Amino acid sequence: LKGKSYNHCFKQWGSAVMSWDGRVAPCCYDKDLDFSPGNVSETPLGEIWKNQSLMQFRGKILRDKAAIAMCRNCPQGRKFLI
Repeated sequence: LKGKSYNHCFKQWGSAVMSWDGRVAPCCYDKDLDFSPGNVSETPLGEIWKNQSLMQFRGKILRDKAAIAMCRNCPQGRKFLI
């Protein structure tokens, strides 16, 4: 079932995903780590969480989530009518 997608994603403000080598991904849908705002082996997660790159990514989601390739098929923020 596909529902209307809204421009929000709770995962962006409530969880972090890290790869085996410490790279941080915005969510599990970025399986290829196309967007990685930092590496916890080099920078504390708290700094990565608040860095400009990740804040800009969150802003894009709020403006137009569907414009981000990895977000197009994500169920986060969808409203389903069943």
